[in-house]
Amino acid sequence: MSAIIHSHHRSRGQSLVETALFLPILLILLGGVVEVSNLLVTQNRVTTAARAATGYGAANFQGEEWDDPNIWAVEMASVATNNVTNTLDLDPEVWDIYTVKATLNAAATAFDQWTAQHAYGNSVVASATEWSQMESQIQTDVIDALDPSHKGLEVVATVAFHDRASMLGLNAFNFGELTRVRGLSVMRVADPVTYAACDAFPVAVSLYNNSVWPYGDPNIPDGDEEFPFESGQNYGGENYHWKDRDDGVDAPVYELGDTEQFPRNVPGVPITQAQPGYLYMTKQATESDSSGFGWLRWIHDTSGGSNSSGALQDSLTYPGNANVYDYSPWSDNGMNTFDIIPVSTGSVSSAKDIMRTHIDTPGRTLKLIVFTPTNIRGGDWNGDGFGTNGSGSSLEYEIYGFVVVKLIAWYLPGNQNWMVVEFVRWDDTCP
Repeated sequence: MSAIIHSHHRSRGQSLVETALFLPILLILLGGVVEVSNLLVTQNRVTTAARAATGYGAANFQGEEWDDPNIWAVEMASVATNNVTNTLDLDPEVWDIYTVKATLNAAATAFDQWTAQHAYGNSVVASATEWSQMESQIQTDVIDALDPSHKGLEVVATVAFHDRASMLGLNAFNFGELTRVRGLSVMRVADPVTYAACDAFPVAVSLYNNSVWPYGDPNIPDGDEEFPFESGQNYGGENYHWKDRDDGVDAPVYELGDTEQFPRNVPGVPITQAQPGYLYMTKQATESDSSGFGWLRWIHDTSGGSNSSGALQDSLTYPGNANVYDYSPWSDNGMNTFDIIPVSTGSVSSAKDIMRTHIDTPGRTLKLIVFTPTNIRGGDWNGDGFGTNGSGSSLEYEIYGFVVVKLIAWYLPGNQNWMVVEFVRWDDTCP
């Protein structure tokens, strides 16, 4: 009997020894699973932040706007950090974000132009020295991320480095790639619209235009516009079209007590003080009322010009044809500020299909002309306070500037036409 008891004690002791030996290994394995899972989640978040920054840069800058990297780099980095505000530590000690604007060479094997800017962080995670050492490899990674047929392509990229501390506080998991996570995103820069002089579509908006008020607001000042929607009624028929319209989807709503679809709009703000997201309603008018817009006589030339709906339709087709615009009394083959341009009073019914594509194409922006009230600058030909001349078919506008907008909705029955546009920015590149 004593032998049996002795054997039992020895077996139990052996199990305890084995457990004691195996338990640390098991804990290390479990810790590794947790750390690898956290690494993958962190990697996804850093890559997503880089992608958001790159997408912002690709969509919001073009031409001369890339000349100052201190502007686009900071804005792109801000988008990246805002994207992970609630999920990752934003301490500059654990981030280094570099933004890049580059142009591929004709063979798509290297870069003719490469501008890299340290946009965020204290150069702890990836110092300037480390960046210079790895920059050649990063250029290769950028090229590898692109279609090899993209020769001479302009691209923008974001390279985000984040120092990830061990989730369990284990120093054994704080080394090499388990600590420094890199996110890389590359996109092509949106192709700029190319015109002679300043590019624009043949629509002019009054500088006196104020942002719209919610439908039903009792405080709408005289001369301001309310959002063109009546509760319980839908825009109907072929004369209407609006953003994101599908079968069975109601028109956009912006009325007192229901402004969720357009949360950034602030009513009653002059277009000169507009911020991104503000809404403006413009009405077609052959006279110069405060919120009016007009179709330009397109294309005008020395033989008397074209006022046909076909010419207007061609000019409204993206990206337009302002490069051939010529109104010889006031401008020379193109449009610039202070030029005088004539208004078209021809039919616009043929423009519906064209204008529908501008709403339905994601991310599309249009550059419109803003005409001048004389109390800002320009001549008061009619004594009405506007920088316009004539009336009806002989009405002319003076160009004050150019505004970039997104088209939200339109009503084009052939008379009493209107548009609702969302302000994006003023275009300061036009002289």
